[in-house]
Amino acid sequence: EGDAAPAAAPARAAPPSNPAWRGTVLDESLPDPVFDDTYEYKGRSKVGFVTYAELLNARMAMMGFTILFLQELLFGKGVLQMYGLPYDSGAFLG
Repeated sequence: EGDAAPAAAPARAAPPSNPAWRGTVLDESLPDPVFDDTYEYKGRSKVGFVTYAELLNARMAMMGFTILFLQELLFGKGVLQMYGLPYDSGAFLG
């Protein structure tokens, strides 16, 4: 009663083979239609809202913020004070 071994599960049949799974998508010997293509768009540009221009803009902005931060750190004055422009002194909490 308690000593009986559990019944073995019936063997499952292999799922049917789908011909679409044997396609050329995973065949490494064939060229990749996206990444192995050498075509270049004829209207390609480095100006406007393109990746190159946006990366350049971001790098220049990062350099500008870094330079302004170092300027304030070295001289102890804000950018507006350095250039003699008026600023609201009440904005400081210290």
